[in-house]
Amino acid sequence: MTDPQDTKKRIIKVATRLFAEKGYDNSSIRAIAREARVNLCAISYHFGGKEGLYQAVLSQNLDEMLTWTDLLEMDNEIEALKIFLIRHFMLIRRRGPEIGVLLSREMAGNGKRLSFVTGRYFKPMLESMENIMARAIKKGVFRRVDPKLAVAGLIAQEIFFARSDTLIKQVLGEDVLDTDFFRQVMDHCFDIFLAGVLKR
Repeated sequence: MTDPQDTKKRIIKVATRLFAEKGYDNSSIRAIAREARVNLCAISYHFGGKEGLYQAVLSQNLDEMLTWTDLLEMDNEIEALKIFLIRHFMLIRRRGPEIGVLLSREMAGNGKRLSFVTGRYFKPMLESMENIMARAIKKGVFRRVDPKLAVAGLIAQEIFFARSDTLIKQVLGEDVLDTDFFRQVMDHCFDIFLAGVLKR
């Protein structure tokens, strides 16, 4: 007898790749079922349909972000923000290129499902980082800057390096997956960020 969890994992794996390669609208349930070697009804049974499957793909890859509330409790705001940056970068790299491509498609597309992605993942993440920033401003660690813009700028740098590995390899001759270069990149991004926000 087929293990239902194994079936779900297989469907999610195939769906992640097809959604990344073709986009949501051009990925049919029939094609996903065929490549996952499951009955078409299995997708409805396990996920309630295509939209539910898409959300399951995101949850499988991004729900870890929802567990990072421990950073809000840290007394050292600078350290908390740096750990946040590293965790986010590592999550995207660890999940493989498909999830990055899928998210890029959402951000560049017509936004039909972008509200789910932003509402469940990115807004809470940014709000947490903004709260840490606001606390540091109140303590006098950071100068009075707009926490929202400062955090958005930091994340934008990190996303560039996380999603531009081919470009970086061709232009800089460096591999983003190399541990030493990764540390250098994270330190660089964070140093630029700190140079703009630290109280002088």
